Amino acid sequence: MALPTTRTELKTYIRRRLGEPVITVNVSDDQLEQRIDDALAFFQDYHFEGSEKVYLKHRVTPSNLTFTVASTGTFTNGESLQGLTSNAYGKAYTSNANATFLQFTYSSTVPANTFSVGETVKGLGSNATATISAIELGDYDNQYLPVSNLVMSISKVLPLDGFAVDRSTGLFSWNYQFLMNDLSWLSSSSVISYYLTRSHMELLNDLFIGTVNVRYNRHVNRLYLDLDWSTDIRVNDYVIVEAQRILDPATYADVWTDRFLRDYSTALVKKQWGQNLIKYEGVQMPGGVTLNGRAIYDEGNREAQQMEEQIQSKYELPPEFFVA
Repeated sequence: MALPTTRTELKTYIRRRLGEPVITVNVSDDQLEQRIDDALAFFQDYHFEGSEKVYLKHRVTPSNLTFTVASTGTFTNGESLQGLTSNAYGKAYTSNANATFLQFTYSSTVPANTFSVGETVKGLGSNATATISAIELGDYDNQYLPVSNLVMSISKVLPLDGFAVDRSTGLFSWNYQFLMNDLSWLSSSSVISYYLTRSHMELLNDLFIGTVNVRYNRHVNRLYLDLDWSTDIRVNDYVIVEAQRILDPATYADVWTDRFLRDYSTALVKKQWGQNLIKYEGVQMPGGVTLNGRAIYDEGNREAQQMEEQIQSKYELPPEFFVA
């Protein structure tokens, strides 16, 4: 029997391993699915091959205003917005003639007033107006970033700004100027002084800028950055994080062939099979056969517990320590 490469093949593999078609495995298809889900979740949480370290990027998005009809006039990029009823203020991020929507952010990260559905919003520079039918807040106004439910943990955020990372590019970047001044002698001289200078600049960055602290819980799926959203980050900036992401079998079908996952799934299904038969323990079947669901349950439970202990000593990654 070939190794399973799909969920359906794993179900067939488990049933055959437990005795089918020679004997009947008294487990429903729903129970089989649930035990595979349990085994897969355990595998992804603890097995070193159940997840991978990745670097994920996300663009900080503005909020969106949807209008009942096309706007009167043209909102201009960067102009101030005012809600004529709420007296809330914001900033436009698009330039569209007769627009049916508008990207914006509030003027303050903690606005005193917010736009409301049904009111008229006006561009203070263009005098364009439109009536709001829907409001969708973006990352900048929410002050958190959405995260996929496949992400288990986030260990750090790459620097957003500071001595070591310069927002400017090209000729006006300090990195460009630094290399242009020193590249001529770097090719023929020792790199020790260059290395020491860059190390010193990294130290200054750590002392005066520091790293961005993060707060993340995989059941909330939101990444909170402990920074000043009004000055430390901008709309359309990219945030790059180092994360641990589980392997999704829908994308990586080779997960189904893993030996631990196959063995652990089989143990859980055997345990379920025994639990189903416990109520019939001691019942004599035609031919003198006596059901013993307790023995099947105990055997499956013992195998599952042994594998749960084994994963900590053989397959679990060592814990990562964070030093403040």
